[in-house]
Amino acid sequence: MKMAVIFTVLSLLVLSSCNFISSTNSTSGVPRLNNSGFAGSSFTSPPVINYSPTFSVTLSTNFSVTPSLLSSFELGSDICSITPTPPASMSFNSTSCVLSGTAEVETVYDFTVTAANSAGSSTASFSVSSLPVLQPPVLSFSSSNLTINVYTSFTTSPSQLDNFVTGSDSCSIAPAPPTGVIFNTTTCVLQGYPTVSGSYSFTVTATNTVGSVNFPLNLSVIVPLSYTNTASTGLVGKPFSVTPSQTGTYTNCEATPTLPSWASLNPITCVVSGTPDAALAPTNYTITATHATGTHSSSLQMRVLASALRINPNSSVNDIHVDGDHLYVAGSFTHFNLTQTSHLAITKRAGCDSSGCLPLSSQLMASFNGSISAVISDGAGGFYVGGLFSVVGTSISNLAHVLSTGEIDLNFRPNPNGSVRALAYENKRLWVGGAFSTVNGVSRTRFAIINAVYATLSGEVVAANSNVNSIALDGQYVYLGGDFTTIQGQGRTYLARLERSTHQLEAMNLSIDASVQGVRLEGTNLYLRGSFTLVGGLPRSSFAEISLVSLTPTSLSLGFGAGSLQAWAFRAGVVYLGGTFTQINGVNRDRLGALDLATGTLTAFNPSANGTVFSLFIEGDRLIVGGGFTTILGQTRPQLVEINLLSTTLEPLTHYTNQNVSMVASSGSLLLFAS
Repeated sequence: MKMAVIFTVLSLLVLSSCNFISSTNSTSGVPRLNNSGFAGSSFTSPPVINYSPTFSVTLSTNFSVTPSLLSSFELGSDICSITPTPPASMSFNSTSCVLSGTAEVETVYDFTVTAANSAGSSTASFSVSSLPVLQPPVLSFSSSNLTINVYTSFTTSPSQLDNFVTGSDSCSIAPAPPTGVIFNTTTCVLQGYPTVSGSYSFTVTATNTVGSVNFPLNLSVIVPLSYTNTASTGLVGKPFSVTPSQTGTYTNCEATPTLPSWASLNPITCVVSGTPDAALAPTNYTITATHATGTHSSSLQMRVLASALRINPNSSVNDIHVDGDHLYVAGSFTHFNLTQTSHLAITKRAGCDSSGCLPLSSQLMASFNGSISAVISDGAGGFYVGGLFSVVGTSISNLAHVLSTGEIDLNFRPNPNGSVRALAYENKRLWVGGAFSTVNGVSRTRFAIINAVYATLSGEVVAANSNVNSIALDGQYVYLGGDFTTIQGQGRTYLARLERSTHQLEAMNLSIDASVQGVRLEGTNLYLRGSFTLVGGLPRSSFAEISLVSLTPTSLSLGFGAGSLQAWAFRAGVVYLGGTFTQINGVNRDRLGALDLATGTLTAFNPSANGTVFSLFIEGDRLIVGGGFTTILGQTRPQLVEINLLSTTLEPLTHYTNQNVSMVASSGSLLLFAS
């Protein structure tokens, strides 16, 4: 009886011990689910096997890949197989389903493992990615020395950047680049649009998880010698000068052949100046400047006339601009103050009195054949002119640069193939909008950015599906208004915002129902003028105020009855409005009125013009008004007046044209008129 009991207990102990061993694979450490609890017994279902989908291993370093799940599988009885066959440096254990060894080639291995028992089989797949032994980055540029011209876009990228993972590893530069130049910390790319000359020494550093490497990079931003107008004309007895378009640091300037006796060449600035004492036929000179980086040469043609040239504009006026000591009048008029002229006239404000302002047509040495729609100052006494025209005697059309001397800049020939309707200028860059499809023969659909120094296109490409009528800039964005409904193929109805440094399209989309003719930035608001009746789903007739904080219309809403809004001008929290209307928000205002933007109420300003107001311009405390009227404030003033805003009285500025004045602009002592 005792022996039977002892045998039973021993048997139970042995059986219990066998079940414990089979439940755990001591090689792989993966729990085993055994239905019967006895080694060598049969399963009623196929094995279940799984691996993590990917494994990353280092070259020539031991690794092992173990199943994350392996059930209904008995060691010693059941088997695993793998396809394709691993390379010689790896081995596969058919009883534990473990792959181990080393990877000797930098590649990705894809494997499928089949686990089989007496009830069937199942498969699982995984990949082994072999990575090189980690080393510090390898960084180099094609040259340690980079020389570029000021006001020129550039990009310099590493010629070699190895052992570096973009997005996880990093780059740095020291010291910080100058204004207009940026450094990409994920790609080690240096790029930008420098506006100041100088020499800069940088250290570019690339860093990964193992270490860092440095590369010295020297940047020289130079000012090449060039003249805005390579063909300059002077008059006998009149001071004459030709100044380089850019001012560099020169150590010497020379001319070949020798300049006339009356002309001097400044050895530091390369300015040619003097008072001609005799006529000079067109003569070509080569001016050579020496500076720290070497020499630069520029061609210059000079001629001297015994008397001034006159022009004969032959159509109406479209724009007015004041710059320095001159008044510029542009358009398609045929007479100005009873003097015959043609498309563009210049007059001095100092010469204006109660009898008018005499045109200085002798200062403009070109004739425009066509209409002018937009004018903007170049900041140096000249201006850029846009429209639908050709410049007589040149190959220039639709966009021109008129110098402060009255000469056409023959080096500036972007030649858009359609009309130019909008211009914006800042920091030697010219933003151009209109109805064109090419600029400089290169595709630019209704919007282009031009380097005003070199007359070359910027690399940014922004395409609109219809005309761009107005452009406004701030430090961060470019705003476009027009007839378009898409920009870059994306829906933007009549208004779009671009990021200024990249000109990428912003998300702002206000859903406007008709064309925008004008955009204007004032403080934290954007103002719109056009033929629309809805903005952002709200009724807004011809005028809208948009909050740049919320990007939605404010509560300000104006109504112009049966009339329309044609012009505006902003001053000290007040917007002056002109057009064909006879009332604003139900209050009588004959074609000219003013609105307090803070309160949204009309001011008492009511000059009452008897014809359409096409253009408004603020100059200090004066409002210059252009249009098709003949009387204003009860006095006869055809087409153009200047109103003192402090007293609401007329200033002694009288011009007589035979066409309506549709645009007015001013700066300093110059006025410019257009119709």
